[in-house]
Amino acid sequence: MLVFILFEVKNITDKFIKGRKKRKAELNKNRKKDIQELADIKVESRSNKHDTAPNRYKKYLENKKKMKRARELEKKQKPYIWNKKKMMKRSLAEAEK
Repeated sequence: MLVFILFEVKNITDKFIKGRKKRKAELNKNRKKDIQELADIKVESRSNKHDTAPNRYKKYLENKKKMKRARELEKKQKPYIWNKKKMMKRSLAEAEK
């Protein structure tokens, strides 16, 4: 029984205590596997993903431009009055006649 226990201890230590070269070789194999797995994954680049939808700042600028155009159109539709005070006096004078 003592021999069996010693044999078990020897096998356990052989599994965990390896030479420096063997450990490095095993680490390199694992590293290569990880790198290959990462290389096989296909990921969309972020630039292509988000180009279609404008962000909040772009939307804000577009809305601001639209509002400005709408105000300009309203101004163009109103008749231009050179001097409002004179026009008021004229309208009052015409109303009195």
